[in-house]
Amino acid sequence: KTTAILETLRSRFDIRSNANAMTMTPSAINKYIACGLQFFYYYILKVKPLEEIDEELKDNDLGTVFHNAAELLYDKITDSGKQPIVTASALEYYIKNPALIYDFIDQAFKKSFFKGNKPVYNGEQYIKRGVLHHFMQHLIKMDAGHVPFRYIGSEIHVEMPYTVRCGDDEITIKLGGTIDRIDSKGDTIDVIDYKTGSGERIEGNFTLDDVFAHKMKSGQYRLQAFLYSIVLDEILSGNATCKDEFVKCIASDKTRKISPSLLYVSKGNLSRSESVINLEKVPINDISAIKDEYMGKLDELLNEVFDIDKPFVPAADSKKCEYCKYREICGK
Repeated sequence: KTTAILETLRSRFDIRSNANAMTMTPSAINKYIACGLQFFYYYILKVKPLEEIDEELKDNDLGTVFHNAAELLYDKITDSGKQPIVTASALEYYIKNPALIYDFIDQAFKKSFFKGNKPVYNGEQYIKRGVLHHFMQHLIKMDAGHVPFRYIGSEIHVEMPYTVRCGDDEITIKLGGTIDRIDSKGDTIDVIDYKTGSGERIEGNFTLDDVFAHKMKSGQYRLQAFLYSIVLDEILSGNATCKDEFVKCIASDKTRKISPSLLYVSKGNLSRSESVINLEKVPINDISAIKDEYMGKLDELLNEVFDIDKPFVPAADSKKCEYCKYREICGK
């Protein structure tokens, strides 16, 4: 790193010198862990990879459509939050009338993929529409086994200020991002991250060190869900603020536990309790159990990002380079 690179980092992320500073999201952190050069190209040089133009749904497109469809479903069930308690009868209605689910999928396609126009599907898109219908059915059945619960909201943006070293000075960055969905049941708030890929089982004898080293396929997802849960905990503890009314409605209750979950909606045989993330085969039913350890490791990593003596290095595992969109620039 040069002094110029360090100043660029400061201008990109320091909220004290830039009112429109970027948020240090889990995606940014995971990108740095995967490959320091990739982080450098994307966030420092702002070299955006060219996207191929085609009419086929890629994995991230499928996820976006699913997220929107699920949000539309729960907005309908809860009357846009006016009746937030999700009951067995509300979900049973869609289990008995599965064709109705297509309406939410079509609305989501219209918004996310057809630029507001009425969907006109080609063969591949129509197949993916059917796949999403299965995913939505899986979600509804998983949630039906968890009722009653309170639906707090979807696509909720949370962030908190965080101080790191930058050269000889300190800067304040924003940590956070957008949570797919938040529910509550009993004394627990569920921070839910939807996953439409095949993924892997949530349990496993993995440690936080493994998460930060991406030693399992779901490492980046776990890192994200943990961070969102911790930021939400900071908001509810009064250490950070949030403009979102969904979060404000639960902010007065500071006795609740916060539990991170990965909902693999491609799997039709998982329960909500099985979706709670595990570390060393122990479910994280309360993020406070790992909060200090997690933040210690994150602090070390973030200070490395802003350390002038720590260069942005390429991924050690060349297999990660095979499908990297920066491969031609990097030359590795």
